Amino acid sequence: KEDEAVIQSELGEALAKAGDEDEARTLLEGLADKDLVTSPEAYAELAKLRAKRGDQDGRKAAHERCKAMAKDATVCGSAVVGHS
Repeated sequence: KEDEAVIQSELGEALAKAGDEDEARTLLEGLADKDLVTSPEAYAELAKLRAKRGDQDGRKAAHERCKAMAKDATVCGSAVVGHS
């Protein structure tokens, strides 16, 4: 199960970066609902996706999770921007 969450988190992050935002959002939101997002980078992408939808509370929550997981908070820095 843990390996699957890692793969799904990486896939969600990759989909978001590739521009497939709907699929990325569905995947990452599903993982976040179960507290299974496995990387700060995936939380950073989720924060950006939420911001694009106008979900500032959700963006902030994902950004905070990113900062809590990241060894280097600059990974999460771009999640602060509302639109990128």
